[in-house]
Amino acid sequence: MIKQTIHNLFKNSWYVILGISNCLVSYDLLTNEHFFFWPPQFRNLMNDDRADWIFLIIGIAFFIYAAINRHSNWIITFLLAVSAAFYTLLGFLAWEHMQFAGVSSMGVTASLCFVMVLVILNVARNRDTHR
Repeated sequence: MIKQTIHNLFKNSWYVILGISNCLVSYDLLTNEHFFFWPPQFRNLMNDDRADWIFLIIGIAFFIYAAINRHSNWIITFLLAVSAAFYTLLGFLAWEHMQFAGVSSMGVTASLCFVMVLVILNVARNRDTHR
């Protein structure tokens, strides 16, 4: 059983990588209450922990999906779409902070988010839909 689970995790390594990334990003956002600060009227909305918890759950779901041997096109499409949407939103918010608030360090966050969107699109394109 454990041997099969480890084999599945290696076989579905891109889903594991996405799960790790989602969990780390959501943990960072959960522990940093003031990550987003501009514009000030939307600060509470952008730093809301509910979205961070949803993203953490999506990351854990990637691990579970990679570990089990049953696959569903609907489930993986949902997980990939939610992750791509979250990374796109996070990337644009970071870019907005970089452009309009003058925080140049947010450029790295924006770049990495857009790279993750490209990774998700590549995984979606190359996944096996005939399992």
